[in-house]
Amino acid sequence: MLRLSVLAGLLCVLAGPAFAIDDNVVARPLDSRLKGTPADIAALAERESSCSRWAKLEISNEATDARSQRAFVYHRCDTLTVDMAALRLKYAQSPADLQDLDAAGTGDR
Repeated sequence: MLRLSVLAGLLCVLAGPAFAIDDNVVARPLDSRLKGTPADIAALAERESSCSRWAKLEISNEATDARSQRAFVYHRCDTLTVDMAALRLKYAQSPADLQDLDAAGTGDR
């Protein structure tokens, strides 16, 4: 019984990377440009960049389609607009942060 539990645990550990969203394959061009930006704005910029990258992916088979769908859920791509509006309200009194937020939303940072 113990061997079965250990085997099941080992299989789970080994299978995990197969379902992971591999977002670190490409260099993150935003990292150097987001220094000094509030963490929530930087996180939104990263999400927007990832969502944009996944939206441009050519779906060639069922596996790619499933991976793309998991990435959209993982990065919460469907809530980017709402999250951007919430951050605009939060930083309404800070023109510099609003400028960073605008750049994060367009990827022009």
